Amino acid sequence: MKKGSRTVAPRRLVCWTAMLLTALGASLARLLGVPAAASWLRRQPARRRRRPSPTRSASVCGAAADEDTDPALPAARNVLRCGSRPAQAQAREASEQSRRCWEAHWRPSWGTAAQANMTATAINLGSESVDSIAVESLGEDFEFDAVVPLLVTSTNTAARLKSIRKYIRPRVRNIYLLVESDVSCRYLTSLGPHVYCLPVHALSGRSGVEMVAAYPHLATSGRHGGWFVQQFAKLFVSLIDVGLSDHFVVIDSDNIFLQELEVLQRVRAASIRAPTAQFFPLEWAEGNIRARLQTKTYSSSDPVLRAVFFAGNNSKMWFRDYGPTTHDLLGKWPCALANGRTAVAHWMVFSRHRVRAMLASIFERVARDHATSFYDVVLDWASRKRACETRDQCKQLASTFSEYELYSTYLMVHHPEEVRYDATSIHKYMRNPPSSSKGCTIDVAALKARYTTLQYATIEDEKTRTRRGCADDYGIDDGLLAATVAAEREIVLRKPPGAGTGKFEYEALRAARSRAKRLVVSVWHVFHEAPWGGGNQFLAALINALRRQDDLIKKVQLNKITKETTAILINAHTFNTADFARAYLKFVKKTPQGDRKPFIVAHRIDGPNIINRANTSSYQSQDRIVRLMNGLYADVSIHQSLFSWHAWDTTYPGSLGGGDSRYRPRVIIRNAADPAIFKQRPPCAAPRTPMRLIATSHANGFVKGADTLAALSRAIDCEEFNITFIGSRSREFRLATHRPCVTVVPPQSSAEIAAALAEHDIFIAASRREPASNSLVEALAVGLPVAYRDEGGHPEAVGLGGVPFKTDDELMSALRTIKERYAYFAAVVGAPLHHNIDDIARQYVAVLRGGLPGDIPSRGA
Repeated sequence: MKKGSRTVAPRRLVCWTAMLLTALGASLARLLGVPAAASWLRRQPARRRRRPSPTRSASVCGAAADEDTDPALPAARNVLRCGSRPAQAQAREASEQSRRCWEAHWRPSWGTAAQANMTATAINLGSESVDSIAVESLGEDFEFDAVVPLLVTSTNTAARLKSIRKYIRPRVRNIYLLVESDVSCRYLTSLGPHVYCLPVHALSGRSGVEMVAAYPHLATSGRHGGWFVQQFAKLFVSLIDVGLSDHFVVIDSDNIFLQELEVLQRVRAASIRAPTAQFFPLEWAEGNIRARLQTKTYSSSDPVLRAVFFAGNNSKMWFRDYGPTTHDLLGKWPCALANGRTAVAHWMVFSRHRVRAMLASIFERVARDHATSFYDVVLDWASRKRACETRDQCKQLASTFSEYELYSTYLMVHHPEEVRYDATSIHKYMRNPPSSSKGCTIDVAALKARYTTLQYATIEDEKTRTRRGCADDYGIDDGLLAATVAAEREIVLRKPPGAGTGKFEYEALRAARSRAKRLVVSVWHVFHEAPWGGGNQFLAALINALRRQDDLIKKVQLNKITKETTAILINAHTFNTADFARAYLKFVKKTPQGDRKPFIVAHRIDGPNIINRANTSSYQSQDRIVRLMNGLYADVSIHQSLFSWHAWDTTYPGSLGGGDSRYRPRVIIRNAADPAIFKQRPPCAAPRTPMRLIATSHANGFVKGADTLAALSRAIDCEEFNITFIGSRSREFRLATHRPCVTVVPPQSSAEIAAALAEHDIFIAASRREPASNSLVEALAVGLPVAYRDEGGHPEAVGLGGVPFKTDDELMSALRTIKERYAYFAAVVGAPLHHNIDDIARQYVAVLRGGLPGDIPSRGA
């Protein structure tokens, strides 16, 4: 008997027939209401299932089973409708049902039989199965960047970054390092051009401390909050504007590349047949896991960029740990590569627009089916896996989420033509290979000579130090690196300070930590009555929020320093510098080692103004004042967005953070509005007909998008949209006020703006290169979806709660996209990086205590 290209033995046919009859009998028993019979049939010994055959019917990679018969799928069918909230109790019960089904069926059924079912010995993985295909290498001018999460530096960091530049193809243009603290940035940026630091605390949405506060077992599981922080940051980096290329490679920091490795290709093909025959979709059926081969045809004359996937971890372990979370987030059971491996190869090529689309799908599904947050879906699985004894067992059981597996499954499901799997990759990689080197510094030449076929290796510094007994500062002869390692020991790893920190002196931070009591905070800014600019309004809201944190704050002072002052916040250049200097010097003692003072000074920084305003002498002077004040007084600098952080690094390199004199940390704390004024609308408020658009700005002009708003006022259909602008006029401001659907209102108070926002449906953020728009923050507080210009601080503030546009022509399309999916955008406004003002206030307190934002969890954590 023939089946495809293989001969099927008669005895095997008998086994298949018996299995089929058993399954039919169980189904019939259930239909007849005979649970005992059904239970008895299910208890019959499992027999080996046949391997997947290419001739079987096509299925979507990762497809879920029939929702009416599969008890593992949530039963909730709550669709977001304007004016209604999903039935949270019902959604939670559906999630509980899904998890109970996992414990009862999936986990016990996973074993050697299921593993064997994913063995691909009968499939020719070397064949592309395509017609007229042409693979092209991308040229030197192709924009391609790398993102590397880096907890701490070591003597191997320089070699790792050098190997990325040398061997990754396409060639890497910029390297973005996601660091725990910027104490290492001076050393890291000295390793070569176009190396930039980004603080990971500003990319994860929640800090590790907040995660542990919500799920205390993470503190002892080995998968502490910081482990999840760096995973979330790899995904959320696609939501910010720091010049990151659309396609970029994420590389774990313990990798070192040894040979040239092509990770992205351009493919031209008239027809690509079954490009996903390399992937096995995993499905749930009758309490067992089965795999089926996917076949699909794509026809296009347009070039396709294909990411290269390498084989990584064993899929048995991965499916047990990551499968439920992947299903809860994507609604799909995950995919495995044909050799029973996963795509977790410690690096992966991401596409920014694909990651954004995936996150939008995830947040929509979480809001609809689980009535909870993205973070809780991920961390709740870890919470349910806390029955462990040893640290290694706890560490494994807490591994409930992988950003690589999530993205690779999404891409294989929705865009498999953009993936190429290297079936030979399992022979090109090794984890912690034995080396002839006796020290802890990687001997690259010896490694390449001994392992000639390896393209890269994962070498974990921590395990190497433990195995070989190296100290934290092993073999360091670089003074700057030695100082960096010593500072990271105290700031990042929170260990006792070492014997000397070289040029890194942070006495003010140590003193602030020792005064970790209720603070007396002095805020310096020239305040104005509303209506006024965004910085003025935010500081007023922040002061009110600080006063509400009575467990952390004793008193808030305005523009004065007294004997009881323990922390000071100065704002950009908008404070009386002469008065501050006189008050400051009364309490400061000058010494050769630096200022000795009884308080810590934080400097809140915007801009740089020549980027978000204009490159004129006036704005150049303002930036000079900011740099001067920062150098004279600041112990810590607070940026309002990642865009602002990166803009200062590229416009005025090394001007903040202390230069070579003393280390002064830089952090990011975003803005928020006062909830007492800007009240959240009822959830998912119904859009009106015509839909009401609104834009607000105290100032106006080209950088505020006046030309875009004017063009929109002339282009909209009054039966579809109305538009209102609140703020000052300018010469560029020429709205078509003669039209009945266009309204211009002069500047208003905060309360009046809040009332107006609540009466509209969509906010338009048209300003250019604005680091932190307070008008936008106020709209987010009310709950308005946003059509925003895709630059500056807008993308990271809006997150998934809006649609970006780059040109005036794209704005109308963005508005109609929000209109079509209004319920979804209204449900995820500001997610995942936006915080409320009380959480922002606690982040300020954490920094004023000498720590990092997120060191103090919110009261609701």
